[in-house]
Amino acid sequence: MVSSARKCQYEKYLSALNKHRLEEILEFYDKDCRIVFDYDTVAVGIDEIQSMFVDTISDAEYSYELVEYLPVHGDDQIRVHLKRTDNSHLAVTYLFSKASPQKYTLVFATFLNI
Repeated sequence: MVSSARKCQYEKYLSALNKHRLEEILEFYDKDCRIVFDYDTVAVGIDEIQSMFVDTISDAEYSYELVEYLPVHGDDQIRVHLKRTDNSHLAVTYLFSKASPQKYTLVFATFLNI
């Protein structure tokens, strides 16, 4: 079960993402965070993450809708089901840093066949 504090934090992140506020988005990531998408590492470190998000948020109409929180074990991660503007669905797991527990240190994302 996801704690209410983690849900609140995630909702702030999703709001920043949907408002296309790059600086706010980056505040949620550890400087050494790694993002893995469909089993391929797509970004390592805050500079690569920033470059990735510049492309993602350049379309002002692009947004994400939270469909549901998915079950997790412990409070060191959060897992969500998202729907994008293009109607694709993603499952994303965010693992929190032990050194900075409010920041994502590892992100796994995969498309869902829905």
